[in-house]
Amino acid sequence: MRKYLIIILIVLLFTTSCAPQQEESSVTKILPYNEEKNQQDIVQIFLPNINLSCVINELVTIKGITKETYIERAIETTITRSLESSSFIDMNILNIIKTDVVDETVFLTIEWKDGIYLNEEEECLVLYSLVNTAASMDEIQFVKIVNGENDFFFDKYYIGEALSPSNTILYKDYVKPINTIDEVLNSYFKDRNVYSEISEEALDFLDENISEYIGYSIKDYQYNQYNTLLTTSIEVVFYNESYIREDRRLSFLLEYTNGKFRVREIYEL
Repeated sequence: MRKYLIIILIVLLFTTSCAPQQEESSVTKILPYNEEKNQQDIVQIFLPNINLSCVINELVTIKGITKETYIERAIETTITRSLESSSFIDMNILNIIKTDVVDETVFLTIEWKDGIYLNEEEECLVLYSLVNTAASMDEIQFVKIVNGENDFFFDKYYIGEALSPSNTILYKDYVKPINTIDEVLNSYFKDRNVYSEISEEALDFLDENISEYIGYSIKDYQYNQYNTLLTTSIEVVFYNESYIREDRRLSFLLEYTNGKFRVREIYEL
């Protein structure tokens, strides 16, 4: 009998000392450390500083960033940072619809918010804040901006082709390219004294194509980019002594050097 009692006590001891099993949903689980979630990186962003008339760059630390989200997070940070100082152009005037990367090119789809107006300088600064920031990711060389069916970023800058980042606007005053063309044409009709602003080949074009006129009026113009070399396409009206007018479309290749543009070549369009 004693032998049986000992066996019963041993069985009771084991069954009463074990806590009843909980349902899995009520068990608190300790998850392993997630390196991906806590990853951070130092990112270079570019901001449109309207007070300095240029683009400036900053280094910021972005948490939770990955290679797949780098461009999206960098641009998102640029827009947020632009709201923190009145020195910057407010980049919250546009929406980033999506970003896609194909080889060395970022395809950046945007849309402007309603009631937005930008002058030429502001358009350039916002454009290259986006382009330079998107291209700050390793292996990215070009940025193709998509603005619906519009071939222009806002009004003056052509985005039909992919753009490369620009150092010409980085910490350097924005120089309006059309002003150089206007000054060249004005000086040419005034006294032909354009030698410091134009190449010999470009001057030959003027002598061969517009020397019969006495004046001009620029109707419209666009730029293909803002970089060391850029093309300005203009629609211009020339008139002679009898004030007979002729519409022409010309393309000016400009080169940036020592803080200003100079005309290298001129073509008929």
